[in-house]
Amino acid sequence: MKQALNSIVGAILIAFTTFAAYTRVHDYQLAKRSEHWPTTLGTIVSHCIHTSSSRYSTSYSPAIKYSYRVNEKDYTSDTVRYPSVRFNKYSQAAEFVSKYPIYSRVSIYYDPANPSLSCLEMSNLNYPDQERTYIISSVALFSFLFILGLACVLRIGLKS
Repeated sequence: MKQALNSIVGAILIAFTTFAAYTRVHDYQLAKRSEHWPTTLGTIVSHCIHTSSSRYSTSYSPAIKYSYRVNEKDYTSDTVRYPSVRFNKYSQAAEFVSKYPIYSRVSIYYDPANPSLSCLEMSNLNYPDQERTYIISSVALFSFLFILGLACVLRIGLKS
């Protein structure tokens, strides 16, 4: 029974790590692509702050919904930037949201090949140090989790 549980835990860790790594790489690619997107005028429709809590920490994510028009077609999105924006303090998130009053006109960056992809702000990976930190921390975390999951699965194979 314990071996089966270790195998399941290992498989879950591997699946989670693979999905998380894919998501992180996808966000990174969008962040780099968005640096070259054109802009159009948009309007802030609504905003709020989402709270995420875990056993060890709480984070606050601004949720800012906006509408915009490209090639005579209307779009709505809530992507602030790639990767997503999170704060450790509510006051920081509130200050960030206050930059975008409801009904205000703002520049929206959009993907000309797929205008439904958009963001309010450019990536914060514009500086080599931030980009390097993002990549190194991602690789370290996902490698650790993947190896941990693999160790759980292989441990079963070695004992059998």
